[in-house]
Amino acid sequence: MRTNFMKNLVGLLFLFFTMSLSLNAQLAIGDIAFVGFNEDSGPSASQDHSFSFITLTDIPGNEVIYFSEEGWNDDAVGWVGNSEVHLTWTAPAAGISCGNVIYITESAPDVFTTIGGGTVTIGAGASWNFSGGDQVLAYQAATARPATSPTFLAGILTDDGGAGPGINPTTKWNDNAPYGGASSGLPFGLTNGVNCVSLFPTIFTEQDNSKYTGTLTGTSTVLRGLINDRTNWSTHNSTPFDITPSGYTPAVTCVAACSEPDVPTITFAPGTICDGNSALLTISGDKNDATNWHVYTGSCGGTEVGTTAGSTIVVTPVPPSTTYYVRGEGGCVTPATCGSIAVTTTAREDATFSYGASAYCVDDSDPTPTITGLAGGTFTSTAGLSINGGSGAIDLSVSTPGTYTVTYTTTGLCAGDEDVSVTVNALDDASFSYSASTYCVDATDPTPTITGLAGGTFSSTAGLSINAATGAIDVSLSIPGAYTVTYTTSGTCPNSSNVTVTINTLDDASF
Repeated sequence: MRTNFMKNLVGLLFLFFTMSLSLNAQLAIGDIAFVGFNEDSGPSASQDHSFSFITLTDIPGNEVIYFSEEGWNDDAVGWVGNSEVHLTWTAPAAGISCGNVIYITESAPDVFTTIGGGTVTIGAGASWNFSGGDQVLAYQAATARPATSPTFLAGILTDDGGAGPGINPTTKWNDNAPYGGASSGLPFGLTNGVNCVSLFPTIFTEQDNSKYTGTLTGTSTVLRGLINDRTNWSTHNSTPFDITPSGYTPAVTCVAACSEPDVPTITFAPGTICDGNSALLTISGDKNDATNWHVYTGSCGGTEVGTTAGSTIVVTPVPPSTTYYVRGEGGCVTPATCGSIAVTTTAREDATFSYGASAYCVDDSDPTPTITGLAGGTFTSTAGLSINGGSGAIDLSVSTPGTYTVTYTTTGLCAGDEDVSVTVNALDDASFSYSASTYCVDATDPTPTITGLAGGTFSSTAGLSINAATGAIDVSLSIPGAYTVTYTTSGTCPNSSNVTVTINTLDDASF
């Protein structure tokens, strides 16, 4: 009983291990590339036909790759019609090194052989048929058709145009719409000119036979791009090409497969970002072979705001919210999906305040501001203005005349501040003088010299005959005596000053 149990357990473990191998693709997109396609290679019309591909990485032993000439519906995410046959190619037990060409041909109706290594079997279903132009897709999955989540490795489109069932003509493989009898959308993961190739620049130009005739000397990374560039191919509508391994002379320098970056997860700090402040984005994920994380606003690949080779970057969000998009770029990677995060900012506190006037004289009553925003903040200004930090009251009499910026700052988490301009004006200069302090009643009438602000008025006590506008004294009409003459300005900050003038009578000359 125990022996049977152990046998069953071992059997289950072997089955699980075998299934694990088949469920997990060992290869990456672009690890192989198509280098030839012949529709006219078969000895009869029922034998359709042959293709070849080159390895751009080492293929492990017993690795399985499926090939389909059935179209892929990129809208419905599935095979078009789900009826055509798929081929299964299995690598030899020893594997195949990078830089080898593998040729697969139909040696008899629906009987396939290969040159260059591995074995080929054909699945159940309709016959393999390239007639009218077609495509070949290479993929890995747990099983062949009807695989619903294949990992596509490479592709070659050999048809030119014409709508197919269930295909969105706007998501075309080549750069012309619509599709032809090939009836295939561009499978996910493949990019034309990067890891797959469309051979027809215009519609209705289908050629039955095609061969990559560019160089096969170089690194696997460079050759991948050259092979998938349609300008490096030759085509013919009736004559097949030699696309067997002997028809090529590869000298591939294999480099490690490019490892695409993770779709990153982004967080930000601090938790509250006040309007105008910066945020620290932390990017979690592996860049792998990418050189930098690129940060965008607007959309993935939109307006770039910065890059970082590390895991953090400082950004300044625009209120009230900014969404940042991040993806790995550079090196050998193909920019793809972004991670994103929205950073919402918190409005600044209201720091609105005002004084009753914008200008004061040094002898005015000391002003105190009115706070219409959030109370409890502090007032500051530059040296020369005597201001109370708590109330904002200005001591005018001890302030140095000048124009000052008074700043009021709230004290909350998102402190706000506002500036108000205040001018402190000095009193007008009321300086003036007469040429003498004493005059006789028969002297020439004196007029003062104003050294301060002109335009003021003169006044004195009764008995002195004085012109209010000019300050001229009519000594002959004045009653002898000592007088105080006052000059008062009429400027921004009126002021006055006094001068003493004495009018003397003539001496008594009686004898």
